[in-house]
Amino acid sequence: MTWPTTTSIPDISIGVAAGQARALATAGGLEPGMVVNVGFVDGESMEDRVVAAAGLVRAGLVAEPHVAARRLGSSGDLDTYLEALRAVGAGDRLFVIGGDPRLPLGPYGQALDVLDSDVLARYRPSTIGIGGYPDGHPDIESAALDRALDSKACALAAREVAGELITQVTLDAAGVLDWIERLRGRGVELPVRIGVPGPARTAAVLQFASQFRGTNGPASIARYAGREVSADDVVTADGFVDSIRSRFDHGRHGVLGLHVFALGDAAATARWVASQRTAGTATDVAVRP
Repeated sequence: MTWPTTTSIPDISIGVAAGQARALATAGGLEPGMVVNVGFVDGESMEDRVVAAAGLVRAGLVAEPHVAARRLGSSGDLDTYLEALRAVGAGDRLFVIGGDPRLPLGPYGQALDVLDSDVLARYRPSTIGIGGYPDGHPDIESAALDRALDSKACALAAREVAGELITQVTLDAAGVLDWIERLRGRGVELPVRIGVPGPARTAAVLQFASQFRGTNGPASIARYAGREVSADDVVTADGFVDSIRSRFDHGRHGVLGLHVFALGDAAATARWVASQRTAGTATDVAVRP
């Protein structure tokens, strides 16, 4: 049983904060052209993200910087950011999200506002990623999440931009596949990259996943890891990937891939991803009908 492969979507991507990018770029073992998302997080400036993206490009990787709508103070901020990314060779792929602040710092209240903006249109990125919440969101009703996702997918289609959907981290293989099947039923055909944690201690994985309702505690982490684990054990997504593979059906789920969030040790994440490719998981991971 394999997941489908397409030339338009790499099979595994990685997500890091700007401060982690150097460790990832120098870790070695990652294939040239692998996509690396650079997060838009507290404590890191736009300049930090641009510098991180430039370093990834120099290392032969493809930077996909986040654009967080509610963190942008003005359309000028967006323009300056996109121009700086383009100058370092990192403006071709973007990941557009709403961002964490409850109140927007400027004119963009949601990701759709950025997708519909004239500023973004001027830079003409070839690929734009959008986010999804298979386990829901603690502050947003599921129906509202569905409407927002559908609107973003339509916006990408209207602009004739290639898109992909990256989910927030989830530990529930069966649940995320059910969620993807519902997406397909609503007509959302974008490739979906399933978000999983990179290698990390059990406690860190549970803490991260709990931000997005992605866990119900020890039972979920045991299913995810495929074994019983303690709070200090380092867990990986191996068991989760096996579970996805065993349940995958191309007709119901479409094109899938993995997105690995580096929770702490970016080098450890790079080694795990490289090991999956060496073992052949990656060539299986992106699906062939």
